[in-house]
Amino acid sequence: MFAKLKRKLIWNVLKLPLPDKWMLSLRYYQFFGVWIDWRHPRSFNEKIQYMKLYDRRPEYVREADKCRAKQWVAEKVGARYVVPDYGVWTSAEAIDFDGLPDQFVLKCNHDSGSVVICTDKSSFDREGARKRLSRALKRDFSKLAGEWVYRDIPRRVFAERYLDAHTPEGMVDYKFFCFHGAPEYLYVSSGLSNHATARMCFLFPDWTMAPFQRSDYLPFETLPPKPSCLEEMLSVCRALSEGHPFLRIDLYEIEGRVYFSEATFYPNGGYIPFLTPEMDVAAGAYLKI
Repeated sequence: MFAKLKRKLIWNVLKLPLPDKWMLSLRYYQFFGVWIDWRHPRSFNEKIQYMKLYDRRPEYVREADKCRAKQWVAEKVGARYVVPDYGVWTSAEAIDFDGLPDQFVLKCNHDSGSVVICTDKSSFDREGARKRLSRALKRDFSKLAGEWVYRDIPRRVFAERYLDAHTPEGMVDYKFFCFHGAPEYLYVSSGLSNHATARMCFLFPDWTMAPFQRSDYLPFETLPPKPSCLEEMLSVCRALSEGHPFLRIDLYEIEGRVYFSEATFYPNGGYIPFLTPEMDVAAGAYLKI
């Protein structure tokens, strides 16, 4: 009973305007049931909260912006890694569907999860897409989880080329966790459109299993094959994460080519549900703060 009342009180307090440190502490407690050790953070999730508060370099805003990050990637590693854009708009209502090809992907540049995929424009629900993207444009991750970089991103909707993996499993995501300029591990996932059947696991760059796992996804029964461009992916990650204490670089491999997806400073907002607290600590040992 006391724990239930405490959580209800935290919900009510979080509705108030709070200093960032208070808000982050309360949200962390709300999610994990323990308080952050701000003086001696040990776990990955604790350290990500610490980075939110104490590492606020202005260039991070551009790198987190899904539109402007493409120019940053082109400057750092080359335009061949950038997925081409078809258009950028300040509102969902302004999207020029008639000017788009038969297949495309729509995204907001400041959030997570607002992706809309069109594989056949003749049957595409334009109004449904506009409604979903309009809602996403109003979402403020700086208030939801203290992810300050998203506060200063000018919000846009953009259309980019549809990448077809041509596999029964669909698109495979390669998300590289880079610490101090080195990709130390990654997680591979597939089938994320259906959470019940999606698969995900953490791997080291030599394609062996890492000793940590998320509690909210089933692991692969059989690991997906190592991408043929893995060494190139690692090289891209080193170049993009250089000078960053932590940066997650998300990449695709399509028909033997590497494409940049996005750069993420705070995976899951710093609330990754590891299977055990010990796994959280092991995953965070690479970040020196």
